[in-house]
Amino acid sequence: MGSYRDYMRNEYPQERTSAVVWLICAIIAGFVLQNVLLRWFDAGSFLAEYLAFSSIAVSHFRLWTLLTYSFLHSPDNLLHILFVIVSLYFIGREVLAAIGTTRFLSLYAASAFAGGLAWLGLHWPSTGPLIGASAAVTGLFFFFVCLYPDRPITFLFLFIPITLPKTKYLGYAVAFFDLFGLAFQELTTTSYSVAHSAHLGGMIVGLGWYRFIHCGVPWRWPWSRSKTDIIPPKWAKKAKNNRAEPGSFQVNLTERDRVRTEVDRILDKINSKGFGALTDQEKRTLDEARDMINKR
Repeated sequence: MGSYRDYMRNEYPQERTSAVVWLICAIIAGFVLQNVLLRWFDAGSFLAEYLAFSSIAVSHFRLWTLLTYSFLHSPDNLLHILFVIVSLYFIGREVLAAIGTTRFLSLYAASAFAGGLAWLGLHWPSTGPLIGASAAVTGLFFFFVCLYPDRPITFLFLFIPITLPKTKYLGYAVAFFDLFGLAFQELTTTSYSVAHSAHLGGMIVGLGWYRFIHCGVPWRWPWSRSKTDIIPPKWAKKAKNNRAEPGSFQVNLTERDRVRTEVDRILDKINSKGFGALTDQEKRTLDEARDMINKR
């Protein structure tokens, strides 16, 4: 066991501060800076002009605002930023452990981009800015729902803890809330308080990221499928896998060498994609390796 511990410790050092904590610190810093500039220097419009996302920002080629708007929040809405921070902390930790730092930050940024573009598509031209990390957090949440659809989840509703038996039920509720708000509030009034379109943009990225990037399902237009794309039944797959191909051969390795080679591959996968990406068979292989080493 010592050799594997050294392998993991030397090759893959653990981060002292996770990406989730850095994102939360950036959101809090933006909120504090907004309040300082607005209340002490009467210069709150400076951040809105150069960091918030709007049609004016796009016309002036301030494309960085597609990301920076997610670090700004309304200075008068403390409950909203608390909700964002708590959601990002609990959901972000699970997603980060499953896909790793690089893909986690990429998913956050892509959800923010899509949320901003979806909102802009409905409100062009609009003089008002878009701020808030809700679109990015929504993308992370729906990716989390796809990862663990049947896991029980507890959340606060009007400060009352509510537990649902399956995470996907909360996903359905959030999707319905945003679709309803988009149709009957954001599209019908000019004084909406929630950018449901941005949430839906983040939601689409979260669902698409899970299917096409995390699971690796290739993208195809529905009408581009041919007869060769028909998925065979499970029994046909099983029969095909059990039938030995002509000319194939196997190398007889000792059981210990086989397990060690497989463990090395699994450790590389944990480093690149996170522990949550392991299959049940790979987890059993790790348990098998631990039992073999304990028997020494």
